[in-house]
Amino acid sequence: MRIQKIIAAWLSKHNTHVYKLAKSIYLSHLYILAFEKFLDLYFFQKTKKKVVVSLIEHIGDIVASEPIDRYLKHQYKDHLLIRVVSIQYAELLRFNPNIDKIITVSCLSEWIYLKKILSVFYLVFDLHFDRRLCTKYWIMLSNPTKHGVTFTNYFHMGTLLDAFCLMANIPKLKDRPVYYLPPYASEQDFRLPEWYVVIHTSSNAVEKNWTTPQWEQIIHYLIEQKKLSVVEVGMASSINMKRPEFISLCGSLSLSEIAQVIKKSRFMIGVDSAFAHFANALSIPKIVLLGIWENFAFYTPYSGMTQQEENCIIHYHGKVRDIPVDIVIEKINLLLSYNK
Repeated sequence: MRIQKIIAAWLSKHNTHVYKLAKSIYLSHLYILAFEKFLDLYFFQKTKKKVVVSLIEHIGDIVASEPIDRYLKHQYKDHLLIRVVSIQYAELLRFNPNIDKIITVSCLSEWIYLKKILSVFYLVFDLHFDRRLCTKYWIMLSNPTKHGVTFTNYFHMGTLLDAFCLMANIPKLKDRPVYYLPPYASEQDFRLPEWYVVIHTSSNAVEKNWTTPQWEQIIHYLIEQKKLSVVEVGMASSINMKRPEFISLCGSLSLSEIAQVIKKSRFMIGVDSAFAHFANALSIPKIVLLGIWENFAFYTPYSGMTQQEENCIIHYHGKVRDIPVDIVIEKINLLLSYNK
């Protein structure tokens, strides 16, 4: 347990007033950070009106919400569009031509304090679901909407983009998101085979993952039966395979570089994770393994897909870990038949 939680628990038990004072002092730096960010924004092209959009994490969510930037930029032509995002994910937005300025924050609590100031001066679109909890300072965001979108029902609203549109109180957008690659992207050489498939095997939610032996069977099938090389991307590798046709780039690339590797691939196979959203935003064919997750028996995270793309998404009636290898092989053959 973190030291601040221990102190907070002791103070709360022994003296509520002392606890409140200590908490106020401890969190006072968030007010200072928020005010500094506000001043930076206030003096940025001071005479211009501004619209603020906030979604600080996670990678897939930020990528999926991109059409909202385009929509708001069109709706508020005389405004500057400001995006608030976690500092570790700022590169996802850096080359988006619709964004005029990026403000980075360290955590959700910093956004909560910043929002209180920005809402006084600017039009703010907060895309976070109501009652989201900051895991750094344990402060809960209050962001109710008339649509009642929560963590327990957001996929009942449609795609991830549909849910974010409801949070912004704008019409549901059906566009495919766009991932804006850096201008030097075409010049980067990752020394990969001409024909390769990208795989991504792990999600933030363990329940969304397939097992390693199943992935290994698919890799062998792609290499031996389809004569394709396989490139694994992600933060950490889950595959330990020694074959020249299998290349793991896990942990060695930036987010932008991963996007470039996916962009140059024949297609992608993955679980419901950040890099499946990359493939969708880059218009790269994909097979995504979906199953029952939490209280969502059937859901589709991705917007703007064609019918052929929809056909390659696996919606399994059980847990992802129980998806038979044969079903994935069937989808591989289906996808290849579409892209001869």
